[in-house]
Amino acid sequence: MKIFTNLITPFKEDGIIDYQAVDVLIKRLAFQKNHCFIIGSFTGEGMLLNPIELKHLIKYICYHYDLEIYVYILQESTKKAIEQINELNDIKGLTGYIVKVPSMARYSNTSIYKHIDLISVITDKKIIIDFYHRNILENEDVKILLQKHTNICGLITEQDFDSSIITKKYIHDKNVLKIHHSYDGIISDLSNIDYQSVSLLNDSEVNSDYFNLLVKYFYRDNISSSLKYILSKKGYINYKLRLPLVKIDDKLEKQLNKLMEKY
Repeated sequence: MKIFTNLITPFKEDGIIDYQAVDVLIKRLAFQKNHCFIIGSFTGEGMLLNPIELKHLIKYICYHYDLEIYVYILQESTKKAIEQINELNDIKGLTGYIVKVPSMARYSNTSIYKHIDLISVITDKKIIIDFYHRNILENEDVKILLQKHTNICGLITEQDFDSSIITKKYIHDKNVLKIHHSYDGIISDLSNIDYQSVSLLNDSEVNSDYFNLLVKYFYRDNISSSLKYILSKKGYINYKLRLPLVKIDDKLEKQLNKLMEKY
């Protein structure tokens, strides 16, 4: 099963990317057999970087490591999405892009088709289409896109297509695509995950909404990897992990310990 990691970029106190820390976390995850990274998605601080910082980070990672690197294109404007991709297209070693389908009500089926069609034309890098919970394209249009653009290599969707398309075009396990979409922060940069156990964790639930608890404890060395994984996949991380950690009080300590007893 292939797992994608949303890269949470380490920063120094002055707000500059800590490239030494980037090296440490990538080497650790690569050692654990994780070689697929997403930069710039809903989680992961890549979404907060300006275009120059983002390109420099991607070039650095692609130059130093033999990894699968996908950049998440969140722009719903076709023009802006194309501009972002054109800016990154010359990076050697960049695997491709995950393109979020526009979800706003004003976009018609035709507009969405053109959005994906135009983006797929301007790059020969791989494209994964994220339908964002629901498929707002007709199945026939999806089939046409897949036949027209050989670089469209995967779909993230909760709606199944006919088996021939899945067999032909899903280069990654269909369920994994659904998982890494549904649980936006599938693995944090500091989660020491046993990847052979990931499938078991997917069915786990944490009935807790303690945002302060999550922020204050997520980087603690003694927190269990399984709990980190489950917390991260709840979708609460986002870019808020850049908030400074504060003193841990007794109440939160007890809450965390109680939460960890199950794992």
